[in-house]
Amino acid sequence: MIGLTILAQGGLLAKYRRFYAPYYRQSTTPAYAPLASEMSRAEAIKTSYSDIKAAFQDYLDNHSNGNRFILAGHSQGSFLLALLLRDVIDKDPNLRSRLVSAALGGLNYAYIKKGSLVGGWWENIPFCNEIADCGCIQDWTTFREDQTFPTFNQGLPAFNQVLVDDGLVFEKLDTSRHTLRQDNKFYSEIKTKLRYYISPDASYQLSSNTSIIAFDKLYDVQHSKVENEGVGLKLKHAPLPNDKRPNDLLSQESNPNFNRLGYHNKDYHIYLWALME
Repeated sequence: MIGLTILAQGGLLAKYRRFYAPYYRQSTTPAYAPLASEMSRAEAIKTSYSDIKAAFQDYLDNHSNGNRFILAGHSQGSFLLALLLRDVIDKDPNLRSRLVSAALGGLNYAYIKKGSLVGGWWENIPFCNEIADCGCIQDWTTFREDQTFPTFNQGLPAFNQVLVDDGLVFEKLDTSRHTLRQDNKFYSEIKTKLRYYISPDASYQLSSNTSIIAFDKLYDVQHSKVENEGVGLKLKHAPLPNDKRPNDLLSQESNPNFNRLGYHNKDYHIYLWALME
């Protein structure tokens, strides 16, 4: 299962440089839901984070050779990388200079100080503002075109004062001072065709010679934002006449969490080509 996840969400990034994927103790769903106390949720998240921090420190000490690096994660992995960025990199000018990009897919509620590209979760690391920007944060989430954005999940780390006090989040999300942000330079508010939806071929076996398939212009996509209520990519299945290509996103719509998370499980499939570009 771990190998399939790496292949599906990040394997293609390995063609650029060496690729490291750490093992870590994953927190269960209640750690990210407002069902338990802030302290108990923070302790669970910090346990997972300690593994990520140790793995990254091992990379810095034994493998990095002073090279620049990219951080890429999804869902819980993105939350843990967000903590790492604040705890280790945000406060270190040398490490900030070595950060090429942090691609935090499915983070939800990435936020910055109003009128700025910094502040919010991170004090010094900015949000990417142009396609060619380096040393910055990228984040995206994906929903069906007709979906409304979900209400704020108060169980997420951005709302946890314990994590703020421990230095893992710079500022707790406050919609009066912060604005939600998402990567919106590759796909803008103008509806366009999604380039190269990328997925493992294991489910379809369309080719005997490759493990990855890419469906070009099978979906319409546009950036959408409701100020301080939600931000995301909106997708619509838009096949050509007599198009026989499978709609790989259809299975997600029967997921019991679809109304809350949209196409969350497919975030990297949707945006991987844009990241590589």
